[in-house]
Amino acid sequence: MLTVTEAVKSFIAEHPGVAVRLFQATPQVMADRLSEGQVDFCLASEELEGPGLGHEVLVREEVMLGVPLGHRLAGRSEVTMADLAGEPVVTTRPGIWQRTLAERLFAEAGLELVVACEIDEASTGIEMVGAGLGVGFGPAWYLRSPMASRTPFAPVRLAAPGAERVLRLYWREGAYVSEAARRFRHHLTASLTPP
Repeated sequence: MLTVTEAVKSFIAEHPGVAVRLFQATPQVMADRLSEGQVDFCLASEELEGPGLGHEVLVREEVMLGVPLGHRLAGRSEVTMADLAGEPVVTTRPGIWQRTLAERLFAEAGLELVVACEIDEASTGIEMVGAGLGVGFGPAWYLRSPMASRTPFAPVRLAAPGAERVLRLYWREGAYVSEAARRFRHHLTASLTPP
C-alpha cells in the first residue's frame, strides 16, 4: 500500500500533462464541495453525509497510541483505554478523525477525554507528544515511520475495539467524470487498497 502522496506522485508520472489539485478540508466542507460539483472525489477518514454520495472503503488501518519517552506507558507493548484514565491527550480539533475516534473510544470506556492541546496536522501532534504535552492517537504506519521516528516518543499498541482509521473514497453518484478523473480514481483505488 502506498501513501496518498506516493499515489499522486506515481499518477502524475504516468500521466504527464494531467494536473491534480488537492484540498484539505473538514468533512462538512468535503461533502459540500462534492454535492456542488466543485471536486470529483474526496478521500476521507470520516464518514461524509449528503444526498447522492457514493463511496468505497479503501483502507482499514490500525491506530496506535504515541506516548512521550519516559512516560509511565512508554515501555508497554499494549495499553487499554482504562490505562488512559485522566491522561492528557494531544488531538485534532473537533470534526477531524483523530478527535472523533478519541471522543468515541473514551466515551465507550466511560472515561472523560482530557484535551491537552488541539492541533491540525498529525506531524505537529506527534511533536507535541514528543514534547511531553500528552499522549496522542495516530495510524500505526505513521507512528512507526522514519518521519515520525525523528521525534522522541514511543508507539504503543492500543487494545480497544474499533481503534482503527477507515479511509474512504467518495464521489457524487451519476455525476460526469472526465477520463483523467476516472483514471485517477482507478489509480488511487489500486494504490491504496491492500493486496
